[in-house]
Amino acid sequence: MKFKNIIKESHYKPYKWKVRLFKENETNEASVFFTPKGEFYQFREKIPEKKKGPALNETEALNLIKEKIKKFNIDLSSYKLIEQSKEERPSKRIDYTFVYENQEKQVNDAKYRYKFVLSGNKLTEIRNYLKVPDGFYREYREMRSRNTTLSTISTVLAGILYLILGTLVVIFIYSKKNELKWKKPIIIGFSISFISMFLININRIPYIWNYYDTALSANVYILKYLLQSFVSFLGMGALISLTFVAAEVITRKAFKDKIQFLKITKITKIYFLFFELFNIKNIQEYPRISKNIQEHQK
Repeated sequence: MKFKNIIKESHYKPYKWKVRLFKENETNEASVFFTPKGEFYQFREKIPEKKKGPALNETEALNLIKEKIKKFNIDLSSYKLIEQSKEERPSKRIDYTFVYENQEKQVNDAKYRYKFVLSGNKLTEIRNYLKVPDGFYREYREMRSRNTTLSTISTVLAGILYLILGTLVVIFIYSKKNELKWKKPIIIGFSISFISMFLININRIPYIWNYYDTALSANVYILKYLLQSFVSFLGMGALISLTFVAAEVITRKAFKDKIQFLKITKITKIYFLFFELFNIKNIQEYPRISKNIQEHQK
């Protein structure tokens, strides 16, 4: 209920659109955030430390901040200045940070805050956020640490039971008997991996530019991402394929008189399967359909 109230109020927006503006091999870049309605919300600009700028005193910097934020329609009437700091850059430019806190509204122990950064005489950051108590973060990190430990243990156990005992052991046993079928499971496995891993990663390329380090070449960045996607595709394809190989042989041995999907090779037989299944009028017709399909598999 409180989260709904946060969304309705205008003090803080938990959901935001982000637009990143950057150029290859340039330190200077900016990220602009908008509300779901497309209205300006906040921004952050990164400029080189060596870029020259004036060295203002605290009073001049604070007055300049108040003047510059007017065009962003930010109302600080219910906010109070609680933190301020400065940092001198190698170019002798002085950057100031000012933090304001809302004195009228809060969410439990979380405080509404504004952060403003002035680099020389240029406003380089406006951030609207909720300051969550440090105690919450400590408890959350402890909880995540326990969850991560349990997740690691369960992943290792699942790998032992699923991959080693459930897949590799079955493949080893039936390979001795020369009863494994490789071609179709491999085709199916890598096809699934291609769609669910590689193509999805390709579709994410516009999104990954949010994490692009402009110190790198854009071509190198994309090439590295494509290589990682291809390796993931191969790994997942191999895992799925081995699973299909093991599943096919034990299913074939356990249910000899049942329908075997891998034997349906011709497209006409696939059409027949779906046509029959989607035209079942009553459950009593299934034995007849099953018999027809099995005859088509011979």
